[in-house]
Amino acid sequence: MLENQVMENASPAPASADMASPETVGLAAGGAKDVANFRENVSNGYTPQPEAISDEGLFYDYHFETGTRTESDALFAPRYAAAMSDHPISGETERYLSVGLDSTLSVDEFERPRLDLVAVLDVSGSMDSSFDAYYYDEHGRKREAEDDAATKLDAATQSLCALTEQLHAEDRLGIVLYNHRAHVAKPLRDVGTTDMPAIRRHIREIAAGGSTNLADSFEAAVDMLVDGTPSPDVERRVVFMTDMMPNTGTTGDSELTQLFADAAAEGVHTTFIGMGLDANAELADTLSGIRGANHYFIHSAAEFERRLGEEFDYMVTPLVYDLNLDLDADGYEIEAVHGSPSADSATDRLMHVGTLFPSAKQDGEARGGVVLVRLEQTSSDADLDLVASWTERDGGEYTERVTVDVPNESGTYAHEGVQKAVALARYARELQTWAADLHDRADAATGVDDWLLPDQRGQHERESVPLVAPDRYTERFDQLRSYLADEMAAVDDESMQQEVELLETLCQQAPATPREVSD
Repeated sequence: MLENQVMENASPAPASADMASPETVGLAAGGAKDVANFRENVSNGYTPQPEAISDEGLFYDYHFETGTRTESDALFAPRYAAAMSDHPISGETERYLSVGLDSTLSVDEFERPRLDLVAVLDVSGSMDSSFDAYYYDEHGRKREAEDDAATKLDAATQSLCALTEQLHAEDRLGIVLYNHRAHVAKPLRDVGTTDMPAIRRHIREIAAGGSTNLADSFEAAVDMLVDGTPSPDVERRVVFMTDMMPNTGTTGDSELTQLFADAAAEGVHTTFIGMGLDANAELADTLSGIRGANHYFIHSAAEFERRLGEEFDYMVTPLVYDLNLDLDADGYEIEAVHGSPSADSATDRLMHVGTLFPSAKQDGEARGGVVLVRLEQTSSDADLDLVASWTERDGGEYTERVTVDVPNESGTYAHEGVQKAVALARYARELQTWAADLHDRADAATGVDDWLLPDQRGQHERESVPLVAPDRYTERFDQLRSYLADEMAAVDDESMQQEVELLETLCQQAPATPREVSD
């Protein structure tokens, strides 16, 4: 329950919807927009990369109650709620604060800005490998695609053609192809004056080969987009279709992050569309935490085409930047943040979310509409005082001071939205720990014939790790499965059954070889 709330406007308020209207746009954090790569790896018998099940990606699979609407003249209308609950495995009492991500913008009033969009298509050799297998097997050997297998490039070109169908006549489109170097295949031009059917025919004829210079292609795209002054009325965006495995040119994480961050500072944002089971989730997670960025993994071009039709305008329209939540008094510290790609940047006092995108609502609940903060109470009689600040797309800056009432009895949730978020965050944390452990052991393993197989992979290229769940994890997974089934009933959300079933699948995975589970 909110005890008090004061809004301080640092600039004139934007136009907003009637507060009584239920048909407002929800909001969701940038970064991952699904956990499809994680689910598909498990389905195909591989241990996923731990970054493939980020909290914000998992949250975006669900709709959340955000709390009681309050008076606000800002576009962003955060709703705060607290919870206290015992962890189902450790038994430790945990305290949470949820930030419900809502807006005052009506669905009817929302309109995406004009787009200057450069599509960047990876045509390197790895894109010619199978869509549903790893380019490198568990021994680090390259695996060729079967003659009749769908390749990553097939999915990428089909997805790119589908993306072009979402553009308006006044939008501008450019296309860059890249392998070891970038090639501007189509300069930035108005869609209305472009022969789009011919462009799509050319896209379908593209072949793959060569190494992967991601930085060179991004610089070519940015060069096309930085020809004007940034404006909230125009969204300048680069959309990558790639398996995220750069192996030539600039490849270091810090250098790539700086490259994309510099472009974002000039108003050029990025969307990554990850192709294939072996798409590098770690690099996608790192780069999509930058201001204005997001990423999707596709498990079929048809599914991505459906999503484009439903949410393309939301995908390319960041509405809120630099959401900061400061704990304004002693008594509580931030232990962890769930649901933000910049979660690792949190301190004991401050939480930061780089970008909020619009999201759809279902029965008044926002898709992905929550950021969850796990709190440590450092004083028994402390108040939870918060200062939230953010910048909106039109440049308006806002500050909000709030005191939140924290429950003092375990098993207490302010509403079902925070209860669902807590359950999913615990689930994601457990699976991340398991996946990281299995990948670390695979990377460190030495077999009797390893000396015959020198590692040919680049820094961002991933080999497969067979799906296995050692006994110490299956016991925990079984406890977690029972907990999730109970929470699914408590919040009345049958879609959580997919998580229960995934845990059941993992519980059935017996260790296959000493190498895979070696201590």
